[in-house]
Amino acid sequence: AGSAAFGFWFDTLSEAMHTLQRQFENNTAHSNGDTGVWIDLVDSRQDCRAPDEWTVSVPFRDSDAISTVVHENPPACDGDPRANIPFLSTTTWGNAEQGITSFESGHLHFINHRSVSDGVGILVWGVQSDNWPDETNDWYGPTIRNSVYHAVSQLTEVGFKTSCSVRLPWDDTLHITGTQFIGQVALGHFCPCHQGCNSQEGGYQHRTSKLGWHEGAGTTASHRVRWPWPMSAFFFDLDGTLTEDSLECRSLGCYLHSGFTDHLAGMLSHRREEKGGESVSLAQGQAAVSRTSYGDCLQPLVGPSSSKEIPDELITASSYWRNRADHGHGQMWRSRLDYTGTSWCSDTNDANQYLQWDFEAPQFVQGVQTKGRANYDRWVRTYRISYSLDGETWMQLPEEYEGNRDRSTVHENRLMPFKAKAVRLHPVTWHRHICMRAELLGCGGTSNLTYTCSNLA
Repeated sequence: AGSAAFGFWFDTLSEAMHTLQRQFENNTAHSNGDTGVWIDLVDSRQDCRAPDEWTVSVPFRDSDAISTVVHENPPACDGDPRANIPFLSTTTWGNAEQGITSFESGHLHFINHRSVSDGVGILVWGVQSDNWPDETNDWYGPTIRNSVYHAVSQLTEVGFKTSCSVRLPWDDTLHITGTQFIGQVALGHFCPCHQGCNSQEGGYQHRTSKLGWHEGAGTTASHRVRWPWPMSAFFFDLDGTLTEDSLECRSLGCYLHSGFTDHLAGMLSHRREEKGGESVSLAQGQAAVSRTSYGDCLQPLVGPSSSKEIPDELITASSYWRNRADHGHGQMWRSRLDYTGTSWCSDTNDANQYLQWDFEAPQFVQGVQTKGRANYDRWVRTYRISYSLDGETWMQLPEEYEGNRDRSTVHENRLMPFKAKAVRLHPVTWHRHICMRAELLGCGGTSNLTYTCSNLA
C-alpha cells in the first residue's frame, strides 16, 4: 500500500472497537505521504462478535459528504477480557511521518516489524491495557517483539531520515523485546511521550529486554533515549540491553530515568547491597554511550613503581609460590605492570587463585592490562573479574577475558564501567604456571559522575 497520505487504515470507531480482530500478516506499506499503517481504537475482546441484528448505516446529507455513522444494536463487550491482536511481519519503508501508528488501541502485538528509513519507525500513541506482558503470561498485553528498525539506507541519500525508531505512549504497559536498532537517528531510538503529551504530565513506565544496537545506534551520536522534558518517563530494562551489560542489570534489571530538577538523566540499579539493605544509585549507566566511548576515564588506578596510585600493601593475592618474597609475599610491587623481575606467582594452579587491589575510595574501572612473568615463560591466558563496594560482598562480571600469549606483550581489555572499592582478577587458564603483572584503568568515582550522566541526557 502506497499513497499520498495513508496506506493501510484500521479505524473501527468506538462502536466496533471491541469486536474480535483477526491476523494482519505479511504486508508492506511504503512511500506514503503520511503513515504506512494507521490503527485507531482497535481493542479486541475475547469472543466478541457482531450480533445478527447489528446494522450500520451511513446517511448522506445534501451531498456526497458522509455525515454521522449510525449503529443499531452494536456488540456490547466492554467488560470482556482483552484479546491479543497479531500484526505479523509488516514491512514499512520510506513513509514520510510514521511506518506504523497505533492510537489508543489494546493488546496489539507488532511482531517482526521491519522499518527502513521511515520518519518514525512506529508510533504507539496510546494503549488501553492494565497488564504488563512477558513470557510468564504468554505476552498478554501490548508488545513490540523481534522487530528491526533501520535508520539508514539508500533512501537516506535522497532525503528519507528517521528521527525516532519508536515513539512511546502516554500510558504504561508497553514491552519492547527482541528488537534491533541499526544506524543513527536524528533524535533518539526511543522517544517517550513525543506525540500528544504536554509537559505537565509524565512518569510513564516502559519495559525493554533483549535489545541490540548496531552501526552507530545507541552511541553519543545517536542516543538510545531522547527525553522530551524532566520526569517524562522511565524505563525498566529487564536484562541490561538498554542500560549496561553488568551482572546486576543482566540478572535483576535496571531502571533508566529522565532528568529532573538539578539532576541529569541516569540509571538506578534494582540491586540492594547485602549490608545495610539500602538501595544504591549506580552511576555506571551507559545508556547513550557506546562500548568504545571511554572519554578520559582510562587512567592507571594501580600505577607503575615510579608513580604508585595505591601503595604496595593494598595489593594482595590468594597465595604466593612457597610463600616466597620473590614471588610476591610481602613484595606485591612485583605485580605492577612495569616490573622486570620475578612477578607474582600463585602457590597452586587452580580456579581459586586471584590477584586483588583495594582502593582507599571507590573508583570507576573500565579496563585491564596484563603481562606475563618477565623472566620466565609463565602467564595467564584467560581470566574473570569480580568487584566489591565494601570488600565483603563480591559480584562477578559475566564475561571471560582474553589474557596473554607471551611473557612481555601488554594485552588490554576494555570493560563496561563499574564502580568498586576492591577488584579481583581470577585466572581461568594459564601457561605452565599462574604468574602475572597487571594494571587497572579507570578514574575516580566522583569525577566520572558528570561525564557519564551528561552522556545520558
